Amino acid sequence: MSRFFAVSLVAVTMAAASAWGATITAYTDSVAFGAATSVISNTATVVEGFNASNSSIFNINFNINPFATSPTNRGITGGVLLDEADQGRQQNTVISLLNGQPMYAISALWNLSPNGIGSGLRLQLNFVGGGSQTLTQILGISVGNFTNPFFFGFTSDQGIASLQILPAGPVTETYSLDDLTAAATSSQLQALAIVQAPEPSAFSLMGLALVGVGLVGTRRK
Repeated sequence: MSRFFAVSLVAVTMAAASAWGATITAYTDSVAFGAATSVISNTATVVEGFNASNSSIFNINFNINPFATSPTNRGITGGVLLDEADQGRQQNTVISLLNGQPMYAISALWNLSPNGIGSGLRLQLNFVGGGSQTLTQILGISVGNFTNPFFFGFTSDQGIASLQILPAGPVTETYSLDDLTAAATSSQLQALAIVQAPEPSAFSLMGLALVGVGLVGTRRK
């Protein structure tokens, strides 16, 4: 799992292009993003490092074109999410929380170099209750020469049901991302954490019981 690192700050209030009039603020600095999410009322953050073959936090629907050849190993691989965005796809990657709850901030470490230079990416935010808003060409060489991997995140004053990753132009963009982070209502994330937490096995409980018996026996002596 990669660690967050800071690059030059970009905090931009996006135009409210959706019917919902959402205010989106974008960041290329992880510290500034963390400070912004810390003051969103009644929320907490959760991070997916992609260290297992499936995410226990996010529901991820990958690019479904059966004829895609690059990358051939797309999915969760090598500790990152790897996929491509292409205008000809029936559906590009869609990400939501596993418990279906709304997100108020999303970030990740992005890498657009796995298959060379493409068109870059744009992100479509699908809001709770309907409506969407697109961050146009927010990732890629058109907005700066980022060193891969680079940090990019944003906050929203409206609940986001899902995030769709789209190409910013006609050329396919192969990308990977790590440390996918989302902020949602604290109680909702606590419920999700309960699902993630492995239950202690019967053998573990038995071992604890035997240790307890041994300690009692020692005290009696």
